[in-house]
Amino acid sequence: MTDPNTYGRHAAKYETVTAAEIEPKVKAGTIAAGASGIVTTFVVWLLDLIFWNGEADPSVPLPVTALVGLAVSAGMVFVAAFYARHVNRLPVDGA
Repeated sequence: MTDPNTYGRHAAKYETVTAAEIEPKVKAGTIAAGASGIVTTFVVWLLDLIFWNGEADPSVPLPVTALVGLAVSAGMVFVAAFYARHVNRLPVDGA
């Protein structure tokens, strides 16, 4: 059993710390971070069609791609974690 004084009473029912359930907000953020790579590519492709589709070089500039990737990733992770279920924890004795 895990030590409830170290990890809290919510983790005391597990044999090891790694056997504990992963928090829903962590799961949502991780999935959103992975999915943001696909969504970022789609958003950059749309930007290429809208703004860089003409006689000039048709590629989206690298700084624009980087900023779009940052904004899409941060936005998706924030929204996913914000709307995920929150787990209330019992306070650790003596803390």
